[in-house]
Amino acid sequence: MKYFLKRTGLFILLFIIFLSVITLFNRIIFKVYNPLALGEDINVLIIGDSHTKYAFNDDLLPNVYNLSNDADSYFYSYYKLSNTIKLNPQIDTVFLAFSIHNVHKFIEDKWILNASHLKSKLKIYLPLLSTRDYIFLFSRNPEVVTQALMNQIFFLYYLRQGKERFGGYDDLDYDILISELKDLRLNGREEYKDFEESEIEKRYLKKIIAYCQSKNITLNLVNTPLHPSINQQQENLYRYYQKNFSDIPFYDFSQVEMNESYFGDLVHLTPDGAEYFSQMIKKENLLNPNRARVHNLMYEIKSEPN
Repeated sequence: MKYFLKRTGLFILLFIIFLSVITLFNRIIFKVYNPLALGEDINVLIIGDSHTKYAFNDDLLPNVYNLSNDADSYFYSYYKLSNTIKLNPQIDTVFLAFSIHNVHKFIEDKWILNASHLKSKLKIYLPLLSTRDYIFLFSRNPEVVTQALMNQIFFLYYLRQGKERFGGYDDLDYDILISELKDLRLNGREEYKDFEESEIEKRYLKKIIAYCQSKNITLNLVNTPLHPSINQQQENLYRYYQKNFSDIPFYDFSQVEMNESYFGDLVHLTPDGAEYFSQMIKKENLLNPNRARVHNLMYEIKSEPN
């Protein structure tokens, strides 16, 4: 029995050393390979989830790079942002996706701690995480995290796929608006039901804010265009913003008037919608806060009447 325990302990120790060496090696590869290096003319970064990914066509926006990706929570956006800034010190402005689902409790089980999402995200993000976050994820889903640690032998393969692996503007390839409108009438949308804030997302949003402040980067929150059937249901988001992050500029495009054909579903723009939206931003210079205020696109907290 003693011999067995010694052998088991030795195996576990060697396994931990093996995984630690791979992780360290992949961190070095990441720094050498520079997968997130952008052009020197890029000083504006858009980051977040599918809302911003399919809305901002950065081919039409000078000096802007859209590095958003599907189902990227603030947990992952924090690491992507900090590593991107390290490689691109010329970036001085960041726009971060900010919609009600980003801060809703349900997103934790749907995205952050969901097994299939963990498998997908950790392929590229795991070597970038801190030890504290390894432990946090491991405590929630040890099986998936262990698999991800072992799969790090493929990390170089993922890196060779380029920065697109981490995100970037893309054309929405579906149109399910009619079916989503029907489902909305029958069932409503989860994020607009009883609101409970996500403590995990709140913590990492604060880390993003603190990081940008430490680098003298102007951080802006941005809510992309939403279909008229839901774009008036932003009260919980506005209350959350006022309570927690009212000192951060908030670009609210959710109620911009757009042709219904520009929506592929209730919250994502079609390629034509993204072109229209991005051309409008470029023409009116709407990423400039003063120009955005002229068009009433900066959310302003209204003072209470005396």
